[in-house]
Amino acid sequence: MEENKNKPIETEDESLLEATNVSLKKDQLKALAVKLFGENAVLRTWAYPELDREVCLGDMPYTIRIDSIEIKDGELKLMSENFGGEIEQSALHWDDVEAISAMLKKASVAYEKRHEAVDLADKVWFRLNALMPVYGDKMKVSEPFTLTYPDRYLDSGEPCKVDSVVRSLRSSNLAKDTFYFGNKKGGVEIYDMSVTDLKTLIMPFLDAKEKELSDAKGKLFATIFEAKKDLGDKFEIKPTKISVNGDKHVLTEILPDFESPFEDQNIIGGVSRLKDEDCVHNLALCLENVNDAEALGKAVHEAHVKHLEQDTKQAIHDRIVTPSARSFTANQVEILNRYHQVATPDTPANEAFSRLLNEVAQEPDVARKPEKWVTDTAKELDDLAEGIARDQGQGLRR
Repeated sequence: MEENKNKPIETEDESLLEATNVSLKKDQLKALAVKLFGENAVLRTWAYPELDREVCLGDMPYTIRIDSIEIKDGELKLMSENFGGEIEQSALHWDDVEAISAMLKKASVAYEKRHEAVDLADKVWFRLNALMPVYGDKMKVSEPFTLTYPDRYLDSGEPCKVDSVVRSLRSSNLAKDTFYFGNKKGGVEIYDMSVTDLKTLIMPFLDAKEKELSDAKGKLFATIFEAKKDLGDKFEIKPTKISVNGDKHVLTEILPDFESPFEDQNIIGGVSRLKDEDCVHNLALCLENVNDAEALGKAVHEAHVKHLEQDTKQAIHDRIVTPSARSFTANQVEILNRYHQVATPDTPANEAFSRLLNEVAQEPDVARKPEKWVTDTAKELDDLAEGIARDQGQGLRR
């Protein structure tokens, strides 16, 4: 990754930037680097094919490549992988200093050209950092695509097929989570990508992932508000696990319109137990993945259906066992229709009602009633399924 947290400091000697100055001292090399890149920066020189990264060291010249320039709090490090780490600057000869200073100036120009890519990579980093708690340290890519993998040794690139995104914590003086797009054979870090790849491949990929979660939340909230019509402002669901910032919580209740003391407006809340206290989670903010949203939606729908089924069976039960009942009441008809609308929209109403009637008919107090009372109720249910409502006086006399 590349960072430039501080504005470049000013140096008194503007000749440091002059290519004609061939007498740069080694201590001025650091000043030049800070002048060009600031007091805190990391530049991977191998990502810039236009740079001449080779430098000869020692009395018997030994050619190495400078792979990265690191500046922390104004201190310069020159790193080389084929040298095995940091280059000892005290061992540099004057011509080495001149060659490196020329490379630094050329690197500064290349760095500026890549400024747009770095800015885009920063945006990608923040969006990925928000998304990855959903997936842990690895997110699968549903539709693989191909990036160009920059080769640090050959100053060239090769195709890298991306099937996953991996989070990796780097242990360095600028430690920070970083993200690689790639496969088990290798990957491309977001700060090594081109503007084109970031814009045409990575941004649309993130848009799709974020939309997927947004759509899942929207579907969940629609399910909650539909259930609220019948279940009220607080209802229980079967215990359902969700992940929040890596921690597991089990939700047992839903608050469709909760007036939170910590929010400026009401929230959609999910209640879990934390030790001996109820903990209310703002579902709009805390839901991190599609699976959690879908699991909650399923639990809410099941609670809603269970409630409507109980009310519907009670309506059928009362219709059968009540001696004065010749037909369903208007309220009972509404309950029956609501059950079919929510619980079994893809099943013919007569089949849904018949199933519940058969279950109710097994109850002891119903089984003791005359068979014709059950038969008359079944006929009325068939009529209701066809949209035919019976007047109170049209029913079977008891």
